[in-house]
Amino acid sequence: MNQIFEKIPLKRIVPAIIFMVVLFSILFISIFTNGNNEAYAIALRSLILVVVTITISLLIYELLKSFEIHWSMRILFIALAITSIIVSDKTQTIQNSLINNPPVNQMAFRLKSDVLADWTMYAILGAAFVSLIGYYFIFNNQLKNSELRIEEKRLMAPKIIFLNSIAILFSYSLIIIFYRGIWLTATLQWEFLILLFGIPIISDTSAFLVGSWIGKKIIKRPFAPIISPNKSFEGFFAGLLTSIIFVQAIYWGLDLNSRFISISQTDNVGMKVNSIILLSLVAPLVSPIGDLWFSYLKRSNGIKDYSNLLGGHGGMLDRLDSTLFVNFIIMLAFAFY
Repeated sequence: MNQIFEKIPLKRIVPAIIFMVVLFSILFISIFTNGNNEAYAIALRSLILVVVTITISLLIYELLKSFEIHWSMRILFIALAITSIIVSDKTQTIQNSLINNPPVNQMAFRLKSDVLADWTMYAILGAAFVSLIGYYFIFNNQLKNSELRIEEKRLMAPKIIFLNSIAILFSYSLIIIFYRGIWLTATLQWEFLILLFGIPIISDTSAFLVGSWIGKKIIKRPFAPIISPNKSFEGFFAGLLTSIIFVQAIYWGLDLNSRFISISQTDNVGMKVNSIILLSLVAPLVSPIGDLWFSYLKRSNGIKDYSNLLGGHGGMLDRLDSTLFVNFIIMLAFAFY
């Protein structure tokens, strides 16, 4: 086991420490914002807006760069995402809800109004879709002028346009929803912020350690031979098991069950059970799936990392790939309520 830790280079440790410092800073302020302290609420809000705006800008830039989308389109997509944040972020309403209302009750309301019923998010995605299609029509014209044979051009163009557009828009929507998840969990209920980042960290760390130790010794077949041949079933099951245990420890240790009941908007027991299942079982399961999805995009685009921003960790999207999927499931869990 000591040999495993010795293999971890310094260039992976330093970015990880910086990431944890930023995360714990947000968590620290979030904990002290749960009271009726306006100063802490404003401080948290300012910190989150700055950190998240920079983060989603980097995520979108890295995503589009991996598809070799022109820099002007990257800026457009970043501007659209930031616009959705500014337009949907009703400053006075949120500030009043933080100070004058029970946080857990406001959390369900804000989720339904900002994530599920917020027209700005759908408008932004619609504008992004139109822009993307327009961009690929330009690409199609370039393809026609290339040296490929006519039959190859005819077969390639529609497939590339459709698949790339779907992949980009799906990932792009996850990034936009990620902002809402950070905002809701950090400003209204810090315990769920621990789950949001804790599940991917626990899952990835356990999978790496167990995979490096006994990977492919019990089950010889790789877990994802085409997308990520180094991943093992032993690592996958270790990550899944430890993250489920982690969720249960946080869920019951911090009494999130009573908090779920207090924010419930329905008396339907089945829907409440669905929410608990999503949070306890599905969220840990989608964490490695998120990693595989963005690894698939990297392999499809012929790149190793989305950038070298975080040294040995690759880019911001390499670090937060699983978190984007976990965030989506946590939002769904609240949507059932």
